[in-house]
Amino acid sequence: MKAKVTAALSEAVDLVLWEHWDPIGVNDNPAARNEYSGYVRSVVSLLQDGADPFKLAQHLHSLERASMGIETHPDHRSRVAQHLIDEYRKVA
Repeated sequence: MKAKVTAALSEAVDLVLWEHWDPIGVNDNPAARNEYSGYVRSVVSLLQDGADPFKLAQHLHSLERASMGIETHPDHRSRVAQHLIDEYRKVA
């Protein structure tokens, strides 16, 4: 059962990162669909460890700066973090 939850959570996180986070603005290009897939595992791990919205937003900020050299607005990251938690609650 845990594997099913993890798979469903991974899919949900990937979709949130693609549709809502999208810090480099590529989600209108189907060829770039897997652009944020490499970040799913770390976000899933934080969610499963009970991270709050602040910690998730910090993680997104870290990913933006370290991997992309950019920063989205803090309010945007906070909204995405809350959306990730909402999705986690749906599948957990």
